[in-house]
Amino acid sequence: MAKTIHIAAISIPAFSHQASIIEFCKKLIHHHNHFHITIIFPTIDSPLQATLTLLKSLPSNITYTFLPPINKKSLPQNLSPAVQIQLAVSQSMPSFHTTISSLCSSSTTPPLVALITDPFANESLEVLKEFNLLSYIYFPPSAMTLSLFIHFPKLHEEISCEFRDHNEAIQIPGCVPIHGIDLPEHFQDRSSLAYDLILQRCKRFNLADGFLVNSFLKMEENTMKALEEHNDSVFLVGPIIQNGTSNETKVSDSDLECLKWLKNQSTNSVLFVSFGSGGTLSQEQVNELAFGLELSGQKFLWVLRVPSDSSN
Repeated sequence: MAKTIHIAAISIPAFSHQASIIEFCKKLIHHHNHFHITIIFPTIDSPLQATLTLLKSLPSNITYTFLPPINKKSLPQNLSPAVQIQLAVSQSMPSFHTTISSLCSSSTTPPLVALITDPFANESLEVLKEFNLLSYIYFPPSAMTLSLFIHFPKLHEEISCEFRDHNEAIQIPGCVPIHGIDLPEHFQDRSSLAYDLILQRCKRFNLADGFLVNSFLKMEENTMKALEEHNDSVFLVGPIIQNGTSNETKVSDSDLECLKWLKNQSTNSVLFVSFGSGGTLSQEQVNELAFGLELSGQKFLWVLRVPSDSSN
């Protein structure tokens, strides 16, 4: 019988990230049932109700703990939710240290051997230095985004102006050239706290022993080759998705028509694209996306969220 291996995982107070790491842990346990996983959740005010619902379906060898909540009123109110989340994670690090210390010395669970961290909670990698644990970053977005994050400190040094003002396309290893204005919002203002936080987090990526990426080889083969040149411990573990059951969701006639359509497509011919649970599209963006889909000449099935007054 294989010896039980105990690992911990830490997420951030955002449902999309929490749901993703929960599903990854369930997938990991499915393939390696001698693992025991403890998931650690920093919180703002209280645990997210949607996350609590997901946790009801955990197998017995996955346990979880919520760190003492950070009061949202103690966070700067003039900052975006993404920055507030990162500041809350920073404030949770002393509690995280206590939790890891407790897990390492526990007599009721096997010794802790490794930590898997969300990229936006990677201050935890500095905490691990005194515990002699292996560390991995679980990266919910794409391999291309991981390549951007890994090489961002170098871009910061090489390009002195704001990225949106940089005239030449930026070359990220393993990716198509991209204009600076098309980089994520928190990369766009060097004087902002958001920029400083993402830069510091990207600099910590070298502290990790490896990366677990929510992607797959046929999707991002060229990017994967570039990442392997940087670190030979990059593992594509995707796609990580939530699996509902027929008992949880009532299937409508239109849903059945969609399923019939999907079953009639050739094997391996359907590409699944999701913008995530947190993003919103304006009416203008929805229109442009519709035009793009139509002009592609390809068949498509679109599950559409009601447009927002503004993109976010």
